[in-house]
Amino acid sequence: MNESENRTARPVLWNSNYVKVWIANFMLFFAFYLLAPLLPLYLRDTFSAGKAMIGIVLSGYTLTALCVRPFSGFVVDTFSRKKVLLICYFCFALFFAGYFITGSLVLFAAIRTLHGAPFGATTVASSTMAVDVLHPERRSEGIGYYGLSNNIAMAIGPSMGLYIYHTIHNFELLFTLSLVIAFAGLVIDSTIHCRERQPIRRESKVSLDRFVLLKGWSEGICIAAFAFSFGVISTYIAIYSQEVLHITSGSGTFFMLLAVGLILSRLVGSRSLREGKIVQNASAGMLMSMCGYLVFTAIPNLYGYYAAALMIGLGNGHMYPAMQTMFINLAPHERRGTANSTILTSWDLGVGIGIIGGGQLGRMFAQAAATMGYHVAVLEPGKACPAGEVSREQIETKYDDVAGLAALAGRVKAVTTEFENVPAPSLEYLEKAGLRVCPPSAAVAVTQDRNVEKHFVSEVAGVPVAPHAAVRSEADVDALDASLLPGILKTARLGYDGKGQARVATIEDVRKAFRDFGGVDCVLEKRLSLKLEVSVIVARNSHGETATFPVSENFHRNGILAVSVLPARIDEDTASRARGYAAKIAHCVGPDFALWSGNDDITIPMVLETLKTKGKDGWLLDGFPRNMVQAQKLWEALQAEGLKLDYVIEILLPREIAKNRIMGRRLCKENNNHPNNIFIDAIKPNGDKCRVCGGELSTRSDDQDEAAINKRHDIYYNTENGTLAAAYFFKNLAAEGKTKYIELNGEGTIDSIKETLISQLS
Repeated sequence: MNESENRTARPVLWNSNYVKVWIANFMLFFAFYLLAPLLPLYLRDTFSAGKAMIGIVLSGYTLTALCVRPFSGFVVDTFSRKKVLLICYFCFALFFAGYFITGSLVLFAAIRTLHGAPFGATTVASSTMAVDVLHPERRSEGIGYYGLSNNIAMAIGPSMGLYIYHTIHNFELLFTLSLVIAFAGLVIDSTIHCRERQPIRRESKVSLDRFVLLKGWSEGICIAAFAFSFGVISTYIAIYSQEVLHITSGSGTFFMLLAVGLILSRLVGSRSLREGKIVQNASAGMLMSMCGYLVFTAIPNLYGYYAAALMIGLGNGHMYPAMQTMFINLAPHERRGTANSTILTSWDLGVGIGIIGGGQLGRMFAQAAATMGYHVAVLEPGKACPAGEVSREQIETKYDDVAGLAALAGRVKAVTTEFENVPAPSLEYLEKAGLRVCPPSAAVAVTQDRNVEKHFVSEVAGVPVAPHAAVRSEADVDALDASLLPGILKTARLGYDGKGQARVATIEDVRKAFRDFGGVDCVLEKRLSLKLEVSVIVARNSHGETATFPVSENFHRNGILAVSVLPARIDEDTASRARGYAAKIAHCVGPDFALWSGNDDITIPMVLETLKTKGKDGWLLDGFPRNMVQAQKLWEALQAEGLKLDYVIEILLPREIAKNRIMGRRLCKENNNHPNNIFIDAIKPNGDKCRVCGGELSTRSDDQDEAAINKRHDIYYNTENGTLAAAYFFKNLAAEGKTKYIELNGEGTIDSIKETLISQLS
């Protein structure tokens, strides 16, 4: 038999059923991609949605599709594949009609999120049907060509949608087009003729392999890894072309060459797939893709830029069909749906990095992350922030907004911060959501308070610090050691770049500065005669290994860092000591430091030290412990040190009254120590004037943040693991005779509460 006769005898690849599946899948993805770039504009223009809300609404589609896919494979394998395909495709098409009735943002979000379910199921059913209608001899080849239906739709759908929108500015017409195109694809799929196969044998037990092809775990990891790389480069290519290559239209050419590479690879690789060289094809694709990424990073010019696009396209085009064929070959006929759902889910998985804070440091972080293959999502309340301009997306909301934090958690696997004043509870929320947070919330909590930080550095890490003293009240001012003067008084929190700092030479200077700062917690540091300032950047991995950058020499102007010179002009002994100190601090901020219990391992030793050194005449803990874990740890620590806990006092106060008393607080501009509260009769101000001196009154911004107050009270009134749970822990101990527990009615007058307390103490 000659070669011509052999070709004639070969089974047909482009049979009618395969063509129908191919076209219908193209229409499925085309209907999707036609709207994809326009929905953010629609939400903004129609519902005045901000960036954070847009991100939350649109992410629901992807998340639902991902969740549905593993179960879709099971359904496709259990029931008639054509019926499953038609039902899922019908639901997918019908949901486009739902966009016409979205009169509110909430309704649109619900419809969009639900729309992801039939999309995820239809893609699994369609790819499984494509495999079913292919002859076994042409299956590997056909899988390769099938992928082109997605690629072509992705290449032309977004640009066509944008063109139509910019021409007519009519979203409803675009919704109609997607609806019509999707139903046209459904009609084409309905004409497919395929052989019904035996349904999957029902097993007595439901196991994981009914939903995920466990035998393909290694292939799944490979697919996920390369999909991540591809997703990163796709996300950042526009930024890279502008920031590095200084071109504005290059990304369009990049993707065009990428598409050319994908198409060529399907044509070139079809023969090797037909000959059964699946592993060779996958290996060649991986190698070609890696070479493309290497060229991209090693040749930062237009030649490397466009060459990388073509090579990555060729590599992915070779690799993905071969990997999909491996999955299909690993599964019996009745498990093809599971195999397809597994590979699609693997491709969809990726890793991103979140950053809270959108300043210049965040911008540099995002740019550096992009070059290393990561996409970055920024959470920042300010519009057009520097970091947001060069990142994949910005969630525009407050640092402590739960909805925004949840949206960030759904997009990334790791989170860092741009500056130390990001609320530590926000980072703790992300930790509890299962994300890797570096630095951990406990470490950030320490750096946010200079008094706590100094104790940690000196007592925990063993690194010397400047002579200092905490100043939390005017009584602390009176008790200051004169040897600390002249000094610098700094606010314990939120002070930076010279803000919240005052040079003081006398006790009266300290008192005035303390009052000027509003009576907030401060620290007094002795002024030292310094030759120069140096700093060290140190990194520590989860294995305890540390690395330091060269020691830098810092120059300040008007209290603000202006220039850093590397390396610092110091002798090697001094540089070595600086690096050693940095490594000691980094070592202490290890995995144990970031336990879910917060910074108790630091706080409790600090409390015990204070009680032993300054509490010989008695002591009172206010604001600690705040949860059940802290209460248990504190009790254990007190018992170990032989320290007696005489009384635990609970002031009973309804939540609403407690909130009113916080929101009713007023500050006298003449003296913050003058008590004024519009909800407490004993200290009610005279109209809008201070009841003590007649001075002008003002409010603290945090006192008027009702959401923040409610959040704090959610912790306090939590009887399971919050502050009240801690109180009840000691109440149970009191019932055992181990301490005494006093309950006071907090709704009475200050004098009545005082009298009741004194009577019970005696």
